[in-house]
Amino acid sequence: MENAITDSELAALFVEAGQHHHAAFIESDGVDPEWPLFYAAYVQTRLWDRLGVLLTRSELVHVLVAADLTMASGKGTGDWPSVYAERIRSFAARKLAR
Repeated sequence: MENAITDSELAALFVEAGQHHHAAFIESDGVDPEWPLFYAAYVQTRLWDRLGVLLTRSELVHVLVAADLTMASGKGTGDWPSVYAERIRSFAARKLAR
């Protein structure tokens, strides 16, 4: 795929989403119980089909919540952007294989 996204670019996209989310919710110091919706919308518009498959916002929310639960349980290895990126890439690969 010509415009494929690299692992580091995908992780950086999550960092960027986090910065924009924090700025949008500055009044609450970034606290937002619906953060997966913001991240999914932000990432989807920039990611589009760069993983070889289009992911819906609902799919992204699902994967983000699962990744967050993994990180919160202490079972995630690595920094959160890399873990989230790996989860998204893995989900996209499974969807593509269907």
